[in-house]
Amino acid sequence: MMVWPATGSGASGTRASRCGLDRPVRPMLRTVPTWWLSVRCWTGTAPGGFPREAEDEQWAAHDRGRPGREQPRRAAIVIRPATLTLSEGRLMTGTRPALPDCTTPEFQAEALAEANAYRAKHHAPPLVMDPELNAYAQERASSRSEQEMLNAGHTGLRAQTGENIFWGGGSEALPGSDAVKSWYDEITAYDFAAAKFSSGAGHFTQLVWKASTKVGIARVAGQGSKYFETYIVFVFEARGNMAGAFADNVLPA
Repeated sequence: MMVWPATGSGASGTRASRCGLDRPVRPMLRTVPTWWLSVRCWTGTAPGGFPREAEDEQWAAHDRGRPGREQPRRAAIVIRPATLTLSEGRLMTGTRPALPDCTTPEFQAEALAEANAYRAKHHAPPLVMDPELNAYAQERASSRSEQEMLNAGHTGLRAQTGENIFWGGGSEALPGSDAVKSWYDEITAYDFAAAKFSSGAGHFTQLVWKASTKVGIARVAGQGSKYFETYIVFVFEARGNMAGAFADNVLPA
């Protein structure tokens, strides 16, 4: 679970965002039930992964048994990442307009540098941005934002491509380093000795997957129904999280 303090919390006035929007900066504290802040990974019926229905039931059981579920927690930002091993192959009709494209060269450079710093710790070669994958990541980010939060999951993802998705709600567009750090922090759920897929560490393992060498990076952001929302998408080739290949591709620091 990641909870971030809202930028400008407690401030007033206006601020110009990187996306060219002038809007009031307001406190963003909201009471959010503890169980709703759970970070979730979506996986398809893939080598080393849970079938989607089984994983949904796993999380439902987890939520039902969570101590203190009914106790509210004060949170300023809610952040959820998602990852996938194989495409679910399903399409979902949007329920709202896509959020504006907020991808800039500066955003991409910062996100890439952060990702490659973590990969270097795990003896993986640096990712190289690919123009075609950048375009695909932008398409994916836009379509994900047509559903509330991460309700779109990884529907429609092409089979040869891996994907990490980040959603954050706050008062302005969030940087790529927030997404990358939230994915890397899943290292605590990965068992290097077992060297196999874990639904709690899927973002981390895809991020540092040694055989993934190309990446596309994109961001969309704008006002949603409750928050100023940010979606950040990394798409990877070759795809990571492949059954039987974890020992060779996810190396200890």
